[in-house]
Amino acid sequence: MRKAWARSWCAVLASLLLAALWGCAGGGKGGDRGRETPRPEDGGDGRALIATLTRGIEVHRLLDRPFRGTLGATLAKYSAQPLGLPERQIELWREEGLRIVAVPVEEKELEKLIRKTAHEPRIERINLGIVPEWKALATAPRAEGSKFVRVGGEVGAFADGWFRLVMRAYPVTLSGEERLRVEMIVQFHQPRRDPLHPDPPREERMGVFIPTTALSIDLDGRWAVLITAERPEVSWGEEGAKAPAAGGEEDKGGEARAPAKDGAEGDQKAKGDAAKGAAEREAPAPPPMGPEGPRVRTAGEEALISPEGETRFVLILVPRMK
Repeated sequence: MRKAWARSWCAVLASLLLAALWGCAGGGKGGDRGRETPRPEDGGDGRALIATLTRGIEVHRLLDRPFRGTLGATLAKYSAQPLGLPERQIELWREEGLRIVAVPVEEKELEKLIRKTAHEPRIERINLGIVPEWKALATAPRAEGSKFVRVGGEVGAFADGWFRLVMRAYPVTLSGEERLRVEMIVQFHQPRRDPLHPDPPREERMGVFIPTTALSIDLDGRWAVLITAERPEVSWGEEGAKAPAAGGEEDKGGEARAPAKDGAEGDQKAKGDAAKGAAEREAPAPPPMGPEGPRVRTAGEEALISPEGETRFVLILVPRMK
């Protein structure tokens, strides 16, 4: 009796399950049976999904060796003017050891620039797409012990972390036109993982952000952006990178000249002034107080140039608007 009751109950459940499945397939109503499942507007071939994944930022990551001295000459003809950045913003970046210029976005011109810039056979090309959270573009080795770094014109100590350049990119609409907003900043990354409650997005934000390196650009797809690091005092020219002379503008050579005066008194005064000036120039400079310490690098240099100074990152951000 119990076995028969169990078989009957199983049959009832099977009937109910079949009815439920039939109702889902037919939309729950007899008149909707046979109706096809709605397809995406792109015809169901995935083109809309692919377009969503490819829109955003494409990153070319190159390696340059500063001792070859060719990067400054290669990039001397480019400027940041087409990016619409304020002059003060560009100057702040330069003071922090960072350089930014606009470069052609056309494939052939971009490939030509990359071949001329890169000195290593390995070139990374990454399609990041839309980047809503901070993501590292380049990461320096971990700082061993405490390291002194120049930030905002002042020297501070950094320890237990590493410098990196991070970015995020997302679409915005300005005056009815779509733009791709790219935000970048140097961070001294100090993640602390909680083994019981891991939170990767929160860990990515852990550390110290350098406010003087914060930069925001709205790209319309006509220009790509090249970013690298350089000593603040170095100027780029067609002959390569040049640092200012040790004497600055004051060291121009020549003899000191006194205002012309009439008669022997003026001649005597001029001769005296000339002799005094020559003696001052020949006098040895006072010795420095103590040994000269190593040069303190900027935050931008720490993020993009290797500790020994022989290799640096060159980053090209290409906006893909369609």
